[in-house]
Formats: sequence, structure tokens, C-alpha cells
Amino acid sequence: MLHVVTPSLSVVSSQPFTSKTTETSSSADNTDPAFLDFSEELSWKTKNLSSTLQKLYLWEKKLYNEVKRLDERGAEANKVDSTRNAIRNLSTKIRIAIQVVDKISVTINKIRDDELWPLLNELIEGFGGYRLAALSKHRIHQV
Repeated sequence: MLHVVTPSLSVVSSQPFTSKTTETSSSADNTDPAFLDFSEELSWKTKNLSSTLQKLYLWEKKLYNEVKRLDERGAEANKVDSTRNAIRNLSTKIRIAIQVVDKISVTINKIRDDELWPLLNELIEGFGGYRLAALSKHRIHQV
């Protein structure tokens, strides 16, 4: 007999998701609303993508075991075929989810390279200029 298998949400995640980013931002008194919104959205997307992948994996694993069990018992071909089709569909969903994760990773790397590094270099150069100016004023006051 073919049983419909659906993933349980309690199986996937029994612990609440906590973001280290939001914890550190609150301890550093970073109250910029744009920063908080971004970190909350990032943690939500991370949680959502990883939990989706986990659910799909567990579901596919259950279906695979069911097909294996049905094959061993000599089950009817249409039941085995329908379960195999369900596995193919889940496999497709997993591949799509992996592509989405890869795309997000590429986007994060691009933002880091195109926006973060130039700002960081500008900050370091500005700090270096500040230190040189302070050093020259210090030398003037010593003489």
C-alpha cells in the first residue's frame, strides 16, 4: 500500500533559530534601522533556505525508502512508479533550491567585492591620513 509521506516541521528543526548578527548588533548598540532590517531579513532567508533544503532532503529520503520497501515486497508497478515520480519532483525542487542558494552566494560575494571592499579601503586610507596628520601636529608641538 502506498502511503503519502509529508515532511514534518518538528522533525526538521526542534531548536529556534538565533542570529549571531542580531545579537552582536544589539550588544554594540547599533540602532540603525536599515542595518537591523537587513540582518533580520538575512537571518530569515538563511533559515528559510536551509530549512527548505532539510525538509526536501528528509522527504526525498522517506520516499526513497518507501520505494525500496515496495520493490522488496513486489508491490504494484503503478504504486512504485507514482512514488518514483514523487522522488523525481522532489529531486528537481532540491536542485532548484541549491541553484537559489548558489545565486544568493554569488550576489553576496559581488556586493562584498563591489561595495564593501572599496568602503573598507577608503576607511583605512582615511584613518591612515588622520594618523599622519596627528603625527605631524605632535612633532610640531614637540619642537
